[in-house]
Amino acid sequence: EFEGSWVIGHFGVTSFFVISGFLITLLLIRERKQTGNVSLTGFYKRRALRILPAYCVFLLIMFVLAVFGFITPSAQTWITVLTFTSCFATLSIDPHLGHTWSLSVEEHFYFLWPLLFRWTRSRTAIVSLVAFVAASLPLRYVLFQLRVPALDIDYTSPSQMSSIAVGCLIAYVVTGEFLPRIRAMIERLPLAFIALGLFAIFISVVAFRSHKTLHHVLMDPEIGRASCRERV
Repeated sequence: EFEGSWVIGHFGVTSFFVISGFLITLLLIRERKQTGNVSLTGFYKRRALRILPAYCVFLLIMFVLAVFGFITPSAQTWITVLTFTSCFATLSIDPHLGHTWSLSVEEHFYFLWPLLFRWTRSRTAIVSLVAFVAASLPLRYVLFQLRVPALDIDYTSPSQMSSIAVGCLIAYVVTGEFLPRIRAMIERLPLAFIALGLFAIFISVVAFRSHKTLHHVLMDPEIGRASCRERV
């Protein structure tokens, strides 16, 4: 069964990941076309200035609430949110800070992606993205079978970065560097492709994120036993 609000929430996060990958890659492509290169220092500075001020204010507010006893985050929670590793601790992190998992996924991807973009040709980068997206489904299956709490398929970076990678590929399509015929079709029918993209994201969320996730299996023994019976 599916939990409506949970699926809709993940639909929003997945959509954000795709849009984020698209915008960041589009900016990188434009920078390389205009200057002939990409400044990694400039990229990381811009990311820091865009993310850290608001994030630090949020963490400060959470710290004040903790000091006055309104919330009780553990030491592990503080470590994970300060090191952008909360996506690996969704079973143990304080619920008031649990939503930071999506930010940690983003930061992991954007630490690695500009390096690949900067030091490889467009063709190599595109092939790498396609391969990663293609491998995401079997990777999720393997991670689910491993039953490792730190590798929850609905939150951890290895299984969630594929959504951002899809956004990166869309940027290559829009700029004509990947599947140029599709770009021509998009120019003729832009609204149709936007609707198709949103529909595809929604289907992916419904198809690959069910109520019986690793989190629920581990937290609810009855669901775990039912899941085992289904596989038998």
